[in-house]
Amino acid sequence: MAEIFITGISGLIGAALDERLRADGHSITGSARPENRAKVQQRMPDARIVGHTLGDPIDVSGAGAVIHCAHDFTKGHRRQNVEGTQRIVEGSGKAHHVFLSSYSAHGGAKSEYGAVKLELERWFLARGQTIVRAGLVIGPGGLFLRLRRSIERSPVLPMLDGGRKRVAVIAIADLCGAISAIVAGGERGAFNLANAGLVTMAEIVEAIERAADKHPFHVPIPAKWLLFPLAIAETLRLPLPVTRENVKGYIANDAGGFASDLLRFVPAPQTLAQMIESSDAARR
Repeated sequence: MAEIFITGISGLIGAALDERLRADGHSITGSARPENRAKVQQRMPDARIVGHTLGDPIDVSGAGAVIHCAHDFTKGHRRQNVEGTQRIVEGSGKAHHVFLSSYSAHGGAKSEYGAVKLELERWFLARGQTIVRAGLVIGPGGLFLRLRRSIERSPVLPMLDGGRKRVAVIAIADLCGAISAIVAGGERGAFNLANAGLVTMAEIVEAIERAADKHPFHVPIPAKWLLFPLAIAETLRLPLPVTRENVKGYIANDAGGFASDLLRFVPAPQTLAQMIESSDAARR
């Protein structure tokens, strides 16, 4: 089996990929921020963890495949994300590169995150490599977990645009299974990974509420109205479940044209209810 390098291995997707790819027989090395390296190594004793900051040199030339999960969410770090990721590829020899993108990456992207992902998508594809565009990942972390905690803890829940927005979703286990198949098969090109059926944000919220047995009062609010108060909150460094970047991406995204390739790699994807059940089990 292959030696695989995972950048950003300590994140939700990176950690889940480490577990899945090791189960499939691969040897894993991953990068984490230098200040977190020892802690991540302790949490992932079966992988080799190296300290790395996007933009710094790193040697991945011994890897047969490199999966790019790292992203610096610091505002204004667009060039560091783009050029730091490109630098890893340029020093990697003949490795197969799989870049983790998002359905936020499109020509109408308003968020810095979506713009970075789109720029790097084009760069990877021009070099004959692989990109995977994931829908909203349902798992024990990330944006989904922040939404889950808001439902559990607050008696009132703002519903952006009344919850009518349709969203592409994927279980963390299905995403990792698909990426494992892509690496094993040496697949090249662009792949959209999400369940074929779109769901509304209202359906996601209602499914979480049923699983948690929590029923906060829903307050419909136009998504654009949140941008200014979120900007103030971020200036004051107030902890919130969503960021202005999240909301800008939410406004700009349209999952209607997101044709999924998931069934090619995962014949029986989890339903939304199964995703939430699996996520809850992983948190226990």
